[in-house]
Amino acid sequence: MDNQNHDPRKPDELEDSFAQADYIVRKRYRSLLSEYPICELSQEEKGVKDYGNHAQFIEITKLVYDHSESILHKLTTVYHTLTTFQDVSIVLLLQSKEGKVKLYLGAVDTADGNKRGDYCNTLERAILANFPGSKVTQKAQPRVYQD
Repeated sequence: MDNQNHDPRKPDELEDSFAQADYIVRKRYRSLLSEYPICELSQEEKGVKDYGNHAQFIEITKLVYDHSESILHKLTTVYHTLTTFQDVSIVLLLQSKEGKVKLYLGAVDTADGNKRGDYCNTLERAILANFPGSKVTQKAQPRVYQD
């Protein structure tokens, strides 16, 4: 058996590739984010449609979970409940004011807005099923404060 290197890339290219992978996988870019400017979105990127009337939220007033279980897997299951539908987006909103934080989970019907209540009810059932003992307020509409 021949022990020669069968990789057609040059050793320098491999080192660069490993360095780039390490930078991304270990998220070493995060310490540099503050050095970059915040770019304004173009009108095209912002989207033309106002989805405010197409959104509905539930406020999660109490989230109960077992620390020995993966909360990430449970949240993924909750989010996954809406993947069977078309024209829906999930919104996670954290609102902090005067030392209090409110957690909202919402559904946006990106089509006509008629199914937003159904999507929100599906999210509510998924949260209560995956996080027994949790409490939610149905059909909450968060007030968005602009400074």
